Amino acid sequence: GSLNYRFSRQFLDGGLSFRRYWREDGSTEFAMDTRHSWTFDERTDFRISSRFASSNDFVRENSFNPREVTQSIDSEGGFNRRFDWGALSFSANRKQYLSDDRTEWTLPSLNLSLSPVTLLRAPSSDARFWNNMTWSGASGFRRNLVDRVQPETFSFAGANTAASQGSIRSNLSLGRLTFGQSVSLTEDQTRDVPEALLLLGDSVGTADMLTGAPARDIAKANLRWNTSLNYQQQLIGSTTLTPRLSLSGSMFRSDTSSLAENFVTVPSRVSLGAQLKT
Repeated sequence: GSLNYRFSRQFLDGGLSFRRYWREDGSTEFAMDTRHSWTFDERTDFRISSRFASSNDFVRENSFNPREVTQSIDSEGGFNRRFDWGALSFSANRKQYLSDDRTEWTLPSLNLSLSPVTLLRAPSSDARFWNNMTWSGASGFRRNLVDRVQPETFSFAGANTAASQGSIRSNLSLGRLTFGQSVSLTEDQTRDVPEALLLLGDSVGTADMLTGAPARDIAKANLRWNTSLNYQQQLIGSTTLTPRLSLSGSMFRSDTSSLAENFVTVPSRVSLGAQLKT
């Protein structure tokens, strides 16, 4: 069955479709499609689109569409809100692959951006060089998960994984001079790794590699930072030359390295360059 609705005055519309199937042995399977959209006001909106099947095998066995059995069943949703001081967005999605029963998640994907702020505001006629500075900033976070059907024995190629990334950015502009900073942290995680494999390496026995043996998650992470200084100089007409000086560095850690169980600092780098734009 299916249901569609629309409320124009509330800026709300969507639909739902539900299908149930009966197998010869009496068991049942179902599939569902749904879509909803709601604009709360001129600054806020919400949306969701979802598809789900209770059994990938049932779709593969009964579909007459060759494209359907190789595609993914996708679901996604998001929320956006604009404020006087910035904007916030939140979203998530799920992909259920029929070809290999793999499921990929992005949960959450979060972004926050701040509107430019003028510091030490003063009239142009009375302004000193430090007046009317402009500051802006943004941040984001994202986490991706991959779930696979696990074989009888563990392998890194078929392991479940998780990846997280977060960042913060800031810019301070004073006339033609711009001072920027950024920090980002990424972490890659392999889930449910047999502890015997981590302790014994290649000499581990098959019994210790079986799914269900004592296991733990392992991860490696990178922390990166960057500071830059730009100055835009106008040459002729619309032609500008922007020299750039930047200083960057990073830190690294890994659960499988005895030398980097905690963050280890990597030598910093200094770079100097220029951009010519017409």
